[in-house]
Amino acid sequence: MSKAMALPPLAVISFAVSLPFSASQSAMTMLAPSLAARMATALPIPLAPPISVIGLDIEPTDPNATIAGRFSGKTLLVTGGARGMGRATAIRAAREGANVVIADWLDKEGQETAEEIQRNGGNAIYVHTDVSNTKDTYAMVEAAVSKFGSLDLALNAAGVIDGVYSGHGVDLDAQDELLFRKIHEATDKYFDKVMAINAGGAFKSLRAELAQMVKQGKGGAIVTIGSSTAIAAQSAIPAYVASKHAISGLIRSAAIDYARYGIRVNSVNMANTDTDLLKRFREVLKKRYERGETDHFTLLKSYSLLQNADSQKRFSTVWEQAAIILFLLSDEASAMTGSTVSSKFAPFKLEDLIRMDDCAQTDEDVSALKGACSPCKMQMKEMGAIIFGTNFPTCETSSCLESRKLASSHHRKERKNTCKENAESNQSLGTPTWNGGSSVLCT
Repeated sequence: MSKAMALPPLAVISFAVSLPFSASQSAMTMLAPSLAARMATALPIPLAPPISVIGLDIEPTDPNATIAGRFSGKTLLVTGGARGMGRATAIRAAREGANVVIADWLDKEGQETAEEIQRNGGNAIYVHTDVSNTKDTYAMVEAAVSKFGSLDLALNAAGVIDGVYSGHGVDLDAQDELLFRKIHEATDKYFDKVMAINAGGAFKSLRAELAQMVKQGKGGAIVTIGSSTAIAAQSAIPAYVASKHAISGLIRSAAIDYARYGIRVNSVNMANTDTDLLKRFREVLKKRYERGETDHFTLLKSYSLLQNADSQKRFSTVWEQAAIILFLLSDEASAMTGSTVSSKFAPFKLEDLIRMDDCAQTDEDVSALKGACSPCKMQMKEMGAIIFGTNFPTCETSSCLESRKLASSHHRKERKNTCKENAESNQSLGTPTWNGGSSVLCT
């Protein structure tokens, strides 16, 4: 660099630094334009150009996804491991190096899952287990230690929706005393069975698992499956809701007591997952509706709550839930204990459920909406989501829009006072159908 280029900047800098504060302040004052002048000459800041993006769905987790060696040398116990998210978690954990113990009372499916893991080069055993039985819960832990030498990780996924265990089909007459109902209609048998498996089973499983991990003295991680109903309750399944609230308390209590032993305890509150439990729930609702034991709105509301915040118009898969569970079980989640992870597309909001009560459909609303177009009806059938006899619209064709307009007009007249405060938010909320479309808009 030449002297001519270097000296001027140095001189300017020297001059600026040598000015006393008052002088420099005066110079700044004289040089700076007035506020009025700045405002008069200021140009508006141009807005950023609009962003245009192609709409993309959230792709489900690849069932074959693997983080190689993440659980090498560790033993994972999975209650409810014969089916659903328990099975998916067991299979993926085995691919990532874990020794797996599948504890379930579904012997055929449990054994098949263990054999599938073995065929693919993994280590797994099946142990017949009723988690409501104290002896069985200690026996499953003993089996893990006997076969693999220790118990390092556990997933408590065993659970039921009512007193009839998944896989037995739905018989409203034969199973009457064990089916879910509103509190004033529910039986002791139903409540006791659900609580014994969901809450009691979680407690007994945790007790046996924690005892072994404390004895080993090398820490561990446990995940227990909760539910979105532990955040915002759902109609007509009181025992299930109560049991999932109980799980939230259990894991927080355990987290406090066992952190000193290096044991982390967390839960996952999931919803919208395609499992046998959810299929059974839908089947019971369907049969009750067909027999005239429930009305249009009760059926619609029960279906809607399962997907009231499903931004992707689909259920999550068991592999998506397994990925979240395995993260919590891994060393990557070392900062998490006593935590409840909500694994769904969007969180339930209690006020949304209240609005749905306030703005309930009437028979007239249902009648007005029967003009839904054929494509909508077919789409709902294909999704297994037809609301029997109502055919709520799920698209924007003219016939659907007209049906919505008629229903909304009636709805506004009937519900004007009730919905006034919620008009703006309900304009976008509406009341979702099983397939995610809007029906009556509370405007």
